Amino acid sequence: MKKSKGFTLIELLVVIAIIALLLAIIIPSLNLAKKKAATAVCLVNVKNLSLAWYMYQDDNDGNIMNANMGGQFPWIGIPRDEGGTLLSPTSTSPVTDEDEIRGIKLGVLWPYVKSVQAYNCPSDKVQSKYDGTEKFVTCAIARAL
Repeated sequence: MKKSKGFTLIELLVVIAIIALLLAIIIPSLNLAKKKAATAVCLVNVKNLSLAWYMYQDDNDGNIMNANMGGQFPWIGIPRDEGGTLLSPTSTSPVTDEDEIRGIKLGVLWPYVKSVQAYNCPSDKVQSKYDGTEKFVTCAIARAL
């Protein structure tokens, strides 16, 4: 009887089982690494925004910006549509990332941090309570009451 040069079914199944076992071991560690990387990005973003707040204060005689989006000297502006119309929480159309980015660029921190990604934490999936879409600006300033 002539021996074939191919693999037997048992050999192929053993190789597939070994590959599946290795994937089962590796995938959880990759997910953990992804979460740690996102955490590092968030920390860098918060550090950059904090430095911008201090630089703004230094440039403005110790004054700080408004924690609200509206009002005088807001740290970020109110989201706006392409025409420049303010989008309030009660507006009928959902606020898109582009609308929020237009608001970011109107804030007093924009000259200090000109990267829109600095205002967003990639691991934060906060949803707007008004329209259910994911928020782009996930960093915030706490207001003193």
